[in-house]
Amino acid sequence: MTSAAPTRGRQARATKAEVTNAWRRIRDAAEDGSLLGSALLIALSEGKPFAHADGGILNLPGHGGWVGDPADPGETIRAAIQAGTTTRGGDQ
Repeated sequence: MTSAAPTRGRQARATKAEVTNAWRRIRDAAEDGSLLGSALLIALSEGKPFAHADGGILNLPGHGGWVGDPADPGETIRAAIQAGTTTRGGDQ
């Protein structure tokens, strides 16, 4: 007595062909002058994680991303904005 193999669902991960096609579309968009395509190409080419999986908080150096964290610059930033003392680079 033989039993039929159960049907499988779609695989969870993208195939190599799908990844290749996605990279081609991103490159094509960047070559056509798309700012988003260019930014995405640069970000993905870096090979570094640029967002946490726990809510998309950016992984800033020296900042854990949690409110109340000792390295949280939130209060300093808000105080500087309210005081109007923010400077940018060499701007005075």
